[in-house]
Amino acid sequence: MLTALALGPSNAQPFHDVRPRPSAADRDVYDCLRIEPRTVDGVALACSRSLVEAAMSLARLEQCGWISGVDGWFECVGAPLR
Repeated sequence: MLTALALGPSNAQPFHDVRPRPSAADRDVYDCLRIEPRTVDGVALACSRSLVEAAMSLARLEQCGWISGVDGWFECVGAPLR
């Protein structure tokens, strides 16, 4: 059945993530959120950053699709960064 739908192993394509890779500074914030969801101030404390720096990193990561923010909490989404 899968072969008839062209979904067999010979047609399998490797996963390619099209999201831009986070910078080294933003990667620290991403790694912090992989452990558990956090608020902006929680990220700032965990990553030893100012609130402005934490908020800017969160905004960049959310814009690129690496994290999602709901009701003031941020968490990682999609396939993990490797």
